[in-house]
Amino acid sequence: MPTSYNHAMKDVAKLPRVPNEIKSAFLEIWIQHKHLPLKVGKRRVMASALKVLLPTSNATKPMRLYRGTTAQERRRLYGFSWTQEPDIARNFAKRFAGFCDAGGAVVLETIAPAKAIMLIRKKERYYDEGEVIVDPYNLRSIKCIERLTPD
Repeated sequence: MPTSYNHAMKDVAKLPRVPNEIKSAFLEIWIQHKHLPLKVGKRRVMASALKVLLPTSNATKPMRLYRGTTAQERRRLYGFSWTQEPDIARNFAKRFAGFCDAGGAVVLETIAPAKAIMLIRKKERYYDEGEVIVDPYNLRSIKCIERLTPD
């Protein structure tokens, strides 16, 4: 059953553009509420809405990126938030390593083409992750470079 988040993001995705003030406000929401894609429920809808809601990316060349996540993610579509720092990805993976039902955790690596990069955030304040937001539908080769299992 579609959620109201899903309906809202579908409507946003149809917009040709939004004012920069909206993009700035949305970015703060994105930073504070990392589970927004789960609330929307439809990853393609979220990807389309992000293309409208995020500030414009200046990426012109491919970028090596890392993601720390559950091992289950390796079997399905990947998340939107990645980092240029393998240690940051590893720290995220460590948070998931204890989830036995998820099969532990992994550190993933990809070379994201410029067209996949929706936003490169600089390290700032509390959220010092150097987050790179990507359209996971434009990622091609993703490899697991490390597995972390429960101790």
